[in-house]
Amino acid sequence: MRHVYYLPLLPVDCKASVLIDQSRGQWKSDLIDVAFTAEGAECIKPFPMSHFRASDRTVWLPDTNKFLMENKWKDPLTVVTDASQSVGEFKSFKSSLTTCLTPLRRSDWQAPEQSFIKINCDGAIFERE
Repeated sequence: MRHVYYLPLLPVDCKASVLIDQSRGQWKSDLIDVAFTAEGAECIKPFPMSHFRASDRTVWLPDTNKFLMENKWKDPLTVVTDASQSVGEFKSFKSSLTTCLTPLRRSDWQAPEQSFIKINCDGAIFERE
């Protein structure tokens, strides 16, 4: 798991929409470059933008104790409507993903032909270790 480090330019509780140019539907690369370390910025920028350009929203109550402590609750019909909209967006996005993804070819290990040696050469290099 990689950690994305941010620099103290943005509030800790800011939402991802702050990093998105809503009019163009693109990341604000300049802001990301100054708000995060180089490694963090390179982790964020490859994420694709939503097809819907919707603003961030909370479907469920962020604090479930508000009902107990303050007698505040979200209308159940609103919760169901918001959840249904999210499911619809997810299904639409999922169907658009399947059209652009190429299935991976299955690869099963096979013993080498007689008189050949098979050597496993894959590996990884970690810059900091």
